Amino acid sequence: MAIRIPLNFFRRVSTAVTTTQQPIYTVPFDRASIIISAYATNLTDEVQTISVKLSTVALSGSMYTIVSGWPILPYDATNIVINKIVLTEDDSFIVLAGNNNAVNINLSILESVNT
Repeated sequence: MAIRIPLNFFRRVSTAVTTTQQPIYTVPFDRASIIISAYATNLTDEVQTISVKLSTVALSGSMYTIVSGWPILPYDATNIVINKIVLTEDDSFIVLAGNNNAVNINLSILESVNT
């Protein structure tokens, strides 16, 4: 009997954002992903900014800016992804904040096996 492998996986990635440009999520080998939402939460009593980029390996390592210097009001949250973002194998979702550990990011992701 064949082993059943699920084709779709839901994943949540949550982390504090730093001033260093860092990948928050990279699509695993042999998968495609859809970023359903990307909530950024300001944990401070001052306006914080966030920048989000997409790194694509398939397009010769190109880097694309999704938002740059997006302001988040004190103790507020915003969804950076208004629609969906489709990523392919080895693509990375990169986040950078104006101040260390002042913003948290929470991604909701649907991964699908590339068959």
